[in-house]
This record gives sequence, structure tokens and C-alpha cells, in this order.
Amino acid sequence: MVCEPWKARLDTYLDGEVPEEEMRTFDSHVRNCTSCSADALSRVQLKRAIQAAGKRFTPSAEFRKRMQRNMAPKARRSFRLGWMLAAAAAVVVVGTLTST
Repeated sequence: MVCEPWKARLDTYLDGEVPEEEMRTFDSHVRNCTSCSADALSRVQLKRAIQAAGKRFTPSAEFRKRMQRNMAPKARRSFRLGWMLAAAAAVVVVGTLTST
């Protein structure tokens, strides 16, 4: 399909992340291609809906504290596990060096 290269970069275009020269070319194509303009419109609407949905919920201070408490012990456990694995690896390395 002729529009495949355009559609592959449509999100980049809509986010304004293409060079200025390419932006003008994209603008021209989207204005003249009904398929690409419909796709661009639906993606803009989706982006706006996601943005609006993200603003609907603001977690309370109580919720944030509870989440932080729930995550803190897990972080400490994984930190300890990392040190234990590093120590075990060091023992294996030293063991192989001394046995040869």
C-alpha cells in the first residue's frame, strides 16, 4: 500500500517529533489522503481520551503511603537477594581459581 510508510510514522508526526521539512510533507499528505487523515483523527482522539482518563483519578495521600509501604519490603528483599547471589558467585570464582 502506498500509505504504509506514512502510517508507520503517524504517531511520531502527531507528536511533532519529525523534522520540519518532513512535517510539511506529512501535513500535505494527511490533508489529501482520506485514509491517513481518518487514521490521524482517530489517533488524536485516542490520545486525548487517554490524557483525560489520566486526569480523572488522583490517588489520596493514604493510598500513596499504603503503596509505598507495600513496595518497600520487596525492594529490601531483592536487594538482599542480589548481595547473596553476588557472594555466591564470588565463592564459586574463588573456588575454581584455588582448585586449578
